[in-house]
Amino acid sequence: MSRAPEENVAYLREYRKRPEAAARSKEWHDQYAAPRREQLAAKTRKYRQDNLEAIRGKDRTRHKMDAYGITQGEYDAILELQGGHCALCPSIANGKALCIDHDHSLDGRDSVRGILCDSCNLRLGPDVEWLLNTLAYLEFPPARAVLN
Repeated sequence: MSRAPEENVAYLREYRKRPEAAARSKEWHDQYAAPRREQLAAKTRKYRQDNLEAIRGKDRTRHKMDAYGITQGEYDAILELQGGHCALCPSIANGKALCIDHDHSLDGRDSVRGILCDSCNLRLGPDVEWLLNTLAYLEFPPARAVLN
């Protein structure tokens, strides 16, 4: 006797609450899943190792699209406009992806300012006012007013 899908879902929810369901689930896991865990993990590791660059590239491209709404082609065009390096220093990627610098007060494509190396991106930080304060501090150090 077959159930309608919604009846089956309700039945399974109730079934899983019963103690014998947990015992049967554990029995299935111990008999079938656990012995194959290492085999599946090894297969997954080998696939990732064999396809690492493609996986990394897809992850980076997906992140750019999801977070900033830009394509790989647009990323490449921005990088080319910057001369193929960080917008603030001559650092190039060296096998590592450069960071997309963005204005935290804006969303999506409008937030993108340029492409930076990790070092410059960390130095710049999300707070531009901090950078302006740093410039003022360097130009007019408070110790000079006391010591001179």
